[in-house]
Amino acid sequence: VQFQNDLEKAGLKLVPNGFYRPSNRQIYLNSENPRILETTIHEFAHPFLQYLRDKKSDHYKAGVKLLQTNKTEAKKYIDFVKLV
Repeated sequence: VQFQNDLEKAGLKLVPNGFYRPSNRQIYLNSENPRILETTIHEFAHPFLQYLRDKKSDHYKAGVKLLQTNKTEAKKYIDFVKLV
């Protein structure tokens, strides 16, 4: 929020498509986002991955290993997520 305030003071307006705030475990979505479905899935992945990392670390590590093992296949999905 402070970063957004600093940008606005500089005359710039940042309107995120959505974000996850871990401190209160809330997901915020911009209803005017034309890619709301993709953004929703992306934002809900954050607490899910946090849960896996904290409570099911074997599953989380297996997923990370899959991404590292097959980087070519994973790259197209990673690139897509960066767009959302």
